[in-house]
Amino acid sequence: MELLTDTQLDELLAQWRAPIVPESIEHGIFSRAQNGSWLTLLFRRTIRVPVPVGIAAFALWIAVIAISFSRHSIAPLRNEVTLADFQPVKEVTVKVIRSGI
Repeated sequence: MELLTDTQLDELLAQWRAPIVPESIEHGIFSRAQNGSWLTLLFRRTIRVPVPVGIAAFALWIAVIAISFSRHSIAPLRNEVTLADFQPVKEVTVKVIRSGI
């Protein structure tokens, strides 16, 4: 195949026409944009995230959960429980609250 000059390439490019888009492709692209409200389209979208970013986000999430649980530690229990420190109640006041039924 021989090489073409710039003028020959310009003439060839002027003659070229883009192919017609098949109906199935055009329908598939434009029907998605026209169907449904913007809110429906918003929730149907996907966000593609690279695997290392996803793993890092998951590890960060696990670390945050682990730190939050470690801050809310339970006080250590005593080995022995006795009733020696318990005192009886000095005064009991009973208040009856009736609902408006």
